[in-house]
Amino acid sequence: MDTLDVLEKAERKGGPERRQAMTDVIMAARDLGCDFNVGGGKAGGFNVRYGSLRYAVMDLNTRGEVFLHIKHHPSKDITDEQRDEANKFVESLEGFTIKNGPINNYGQIEEPIEEVPVDALRKFLERTVEVIREVYYRPHIELAG
Repeated sequence: MDTLDVLEKAERKGGPERRQAMTDVIMAARDLGCDFNVGGGKAGGFNVRYGSLRYAVMDLNTRGEVFLHIKHHPSKDITDEQRDEANKFVESLEGFTIKNGPINNYGQIEEPIEEVPVDALRKFLERTVEVIREVYYRPHIELAG
């Protein structure tokens, strides 16, 4: 399956609105320097990642499910303060609800992607990329400099 296959499958399952919402999100992610690749599984979808270590940002699938990651690396823990800050930020975004919140590592949005304001997902992407830069990249740049 390639990108177009995923988008076509999303359109078959959720209409042109789902396809457009997924396209808007992956384009916004790419504009921020994220990579996305086609994810496996029955649903098919995209895994949005950032940086050379491919820190987890967001996952989308053709069923319209959106997963937001606040723990970006499987072997690097986040502090309670980082988790609380991330959850407060997610709660401040309008237009969707997190299933079984608050988020511990990653959380699923209750609404399908086509019902979630793209602006809210874009804000999540922007904040997440900035957090990854601050936590994982800038400390190493300062040490090298």
